Amino acid sequence: MGALIVVLIGGSFAAAEYTSRSSFCNTCHEMNPYYATWQTSTHSSAQCRDCHIPPGFVPYVQTKLFSFREIWVHITRKVEPPLAVTRKIHDANCLRCHPNPGQKTLGAQTNTTFSHQAHGAQTCISCHVRLVHRTVNPPYYVDPAAMSSCLECHNGTTVASTCSTCHSPPHEARGECGNCHGQQSWSGASFNHPFALTGGHAGLNCSDCHVSKPGVATIPGTDLPKANPACVSCHGDHHKGLTDCANCHTPQGWSPSNFAHPPVGEHIPSGERPLDCSACHPNGYASHSCTPCHQGTPTGD
Repeated sequence: MGALIVVLIGGSFAAAEYTSRSSFCNTCHEMNPYYATWQTSTHSSAQCRDCHIPPGFVPYVQTKLFSFREIWVHITRKVEPPLAVTRKIHDANCLRCHPNPGQKTLGAQTNTTFSHQAHGAQTCISCHVRLVHRTVNPPYYVDPAAMSSCLECHNGTTVASTCSTCHSPPHEARGECGNCHGQQSWSGASFNHPFALTGGHAGLNCSDCHVSKPGVATIPGTDLPKANPACVSCHGDHHKGLTDCANCHTPQGWSPSNFAHPPVGEHIPSGERPLDCSACHPNGYASHSCTPCHQGTPTGD
């Protein structure tokens, strides 16, 4: 009796070992697509059981008992092939070969890294689903470094976030990324400049015109300084301190100016006693004074 028990136990372990081989998985035609995709995958050096059976004796026995489902499906044909995998890949299986995932650089162009530690609440297959059997049946493989994968969670509903949660811009701060870029690609920005960058403005960098200086206001909705002061840095100061060039000029040309001076009695715009600009603006066009002529009175008397 004891010998029979030993034979049964030994036979059970031998059968369990034999049926755990990757080659055995291919003996049923339902498993052929899984076997074929495994052979051509980056995990072909690993055995099926390395991923599909959690570490430990008890999980091993449980998996063998659950495997009777595959036998039942094969005999009764209750499920059309290919079979849907019903048991998830545990993190412990992944960490046996990838013990220290750490940070992963996703794109040097956008200075983006992915921290596995910061996503510890997620399982490995939350992002790496169908890594081996990519084309067998849904859910199909999605590159975990693709933005569409990130947006599964970072969609503003499941996880409240913006582009800057993960991306740091390779240029000076210009507000939220979505103001200029779409979710499909960083290239081909959707931002339309207020005027066409042609002629002398063609080929300029943003920072050539948008120079940060104390007291310079920013463009609404961005951290980008308004460009007007920088016009003077290239074109020179022709008006003794006036730097808000856009009040009078357009990017298409300095002349003619669209500036219309407000009426000032008999002097401007076409009065009987016209004056040079410097008569009222002796200290530059950013300020004015009537007192040099009128000495504090409207008539100068």
